[in-house]
Amino acid sequence: MKILILSNASWDTRNSVGNTLSNWFEGWEDTELSFIYSREVYPNRNCCTRYLSVSLINILKNIFQPWKIGNVFYKIDDIEHCNIISETFHINSINGFKRRFIKLLVDLLYSSNIWFNRKVRQFIHEADPDIVFMFSIPDSFRYNLLKYIKKNTNAKIVQYIADDIYGATFLSNSLLNRIQRRRYHKVINLADKLYGASVQMCERYQYLFGKSIVPLYKGCEVESPRTKVNTPLRIVYAGNLSYGRDSTLIALVNAISKINENEERIQLLIYSGAKVDDSLLKKIDVPGCSKFCGRLDYEQIKEQLHQADFVLHVESFDSNQIEIVKYSFSTKIIDCLQSGSCMLVVGPKGISSVEYPRSIEGTVVIDNIQDIYSKLLEVVSNPQRVVQQTKMINLYAQEYHSLTNVRKSLKEDFELLIDSNK
Repeated sequence: MKILILSNASWDTRNSVGNTLSNWFEGWEDTELSFIYSREVYPNRNCCTRYLSVSLINILKNIFQPWKIGNVFYKIDDIEHCNIISETFHINSINGFKRRFIKLLVDLLYSSNIWFNRKVRQFIHEADPDIVFMFSIPDSFRYNLLKYIKKNTNAKIVQYIADDIYGATFLSNSLLNRIQRRRYHKVINLADKLYGASVQMCERYQYLFGKSIVPLYKGCEVESPRTKVNTPLRIVYAGNLSYGRDSTLIALVNAISKINENEERIQLLIYSGAKVDDSLLKKIDVPGCSKFCGRLDYEQIKEQLHQADFVLHVESFDSNQIEIVKYSFSTKIIDCLQSGSCMLVVGPKGISSVEYPRSIEGTVVIDNIQDIYSKLLEVVSNPQRVVQQTKMINLYAQEYHSLTNVRKSLKEDFELLIDSNK
């Protein structure tokens, strides 16, 4: 089987895209993977036969020599890695109208197809895909690749709806949102098979687009459940701080500070690659209470999660953020399930990433921001209860989220899709 994956991000297990791709596709037998992406940074995984980077920086450098656009490589071990600051960082560091304008220009640049040269076409020809897989996002880069692939190959197109991207285009009536809203219909109609991040997401998008969509979750390499409790109780958060999650973390830190007034009973460790300014750092890195630890490789993160008493997932209580994330299912929940630790979820009622963990016996869910202090105080007052809760969560993870079973099921789906061509 030959699979071509289209992505905006590099295949790097330190970001959510790379982490998810590794979870699903690494270790497949009799499978050849190729990867096209639109970033400057190199992947940190060597699981693909070939890679093609078509970054914004590369396009701008070669705009008057478009035949040079694109960087093809076959083995990342042979590449001298350097600490490249991606174009995404620069765009995300700009706010307001300037950011929207730059993102529009980037979309229009990829729409121009100046980058779609012989090198790109040759790469697709060499990949000769049976399956093309991508996260369902209406950016011009992937849309133009999909159109070419659909016209010039027999590949089946599989898409994964991770976030409510279509709904997000209605949050404002900017030109880019209007373009992407129209384009999303075209992108999703090119799919031969669709997966969704949650049951709610599948139901919503089936209603909107009239296409069959089935849930797909990450798999777990389940750790043995912890049998001891740390002193102080250790809570670990590993994830991004976007979509208002930083505000929920601040509320947690404030509650922990109050609980720790006389002695350190809870320790919160925050691992994230997010850019944190001094103002936010002062609120989430509080001596004797919480610490912002920065970014770690995925294997190191797994170890930190396993050493925790509670692995934490948070969502924002802000109504605008709730609208954006309500159908999404955070892949971090699966990381929590596999850790062998107890799971703590703090977020509003009615969204997928809160309601799914609530259904798992043993999970501690705080769905009212006013209850954070009292619920945490209840936990530290009976720490040994954590061990029993951890066992219940661990049994659920083994039964419903086995990594072996998830990969096997996904591969079987792809094989059936390929057979339908014959």
